[in-house]
Parts: sequence; structure tokens; C-alpha cells
Amino acid sequence: MSYMKSIITSCVVAASLAGCVSGAPRANDHTPANDYLAYAGAPIDSFHINRLDNWQVVGPNQLVLWSTPWQAYLVTVWSSCSQLPFANRLAVTSTVGSVSKFESIVLRNGTRCPIDEIRPIDLKQMQADRALRQDTQA
Repeated sequence: MSYMKSIITSCVVAASLAGCVSGAPRANDHTPANDYLAYAGAPIDSFHINRLDNWQVVGPNQLVLWSTPWQAYLVTVWSSCSQLPFANRLAVTSTVGSVSKFESIVLRNGTRCPIDEIRPIDLKQMQADRALRQDTQA
């Protein structure tokens, strides 16, 4: 009987530990947000934009905005903007050609997602690192 208790206890402990390990975030998680965050600089107050060149949702409350093909920004909106991951069309408000933390991302359905943070992305370094990884994998 004591032997059986010991086996059951060991199984419960092992299952608990396995659950803890599998639920923990891993340092090598490659999500789009993490990939861009690795190349994002310190938060800035605003950036200049003539037109929105491109955009990509990379997380539940993050997107990358390209003001030109060679200038991109990681933008975090308020967490209350739950519709962002489903956006298929959006606009960015600006004041005199400048996007700041006082602006919003406006979704197709009219939902306004206030900007919480803006970080410039070092696209040159990101592309150089990707090229280097491809060279080492070949």
C-alpha cells in the first residue's frame, strides 16, 4: 500500500512539474512581436508620416507601421483595443503629418485604438541579421 502511494505521489509531482515547464514562456519564442521588439529602440514621442506605406499586426495590441519602405515603427495601442488582431484595413490619425501618443489607430469598423507607445525599428540591422542567419543555415 505504501509503495502504491509513493508511485501515485511521484506521478502527481511529475505531472505538476511538466505543466509548469510547458506553461512557462520560452526565451526563444519567435513571434512577430518578439522579432520586431528585438530591433525596437527606446520609446519616442512621435514620428513624421506623409502617408502610411504599409502595416502589419504583430500582437494583440501591437502593430508595425511603415512610413516609408525603410522606416518602420512598433506601435503599441491600449490593451482595451481587442479588435486590432482582426483588422484588415486601418488608418492612423496624425496632426500636421506627425503621429504621436495622442493619436489613434482607427479600424475599418470605426473603433479607435489610442496609441500607448511608439518605438522606431532598426530595419537595416534586422535585415542584416536575417541575411546572416540565412547564410549560416545554407
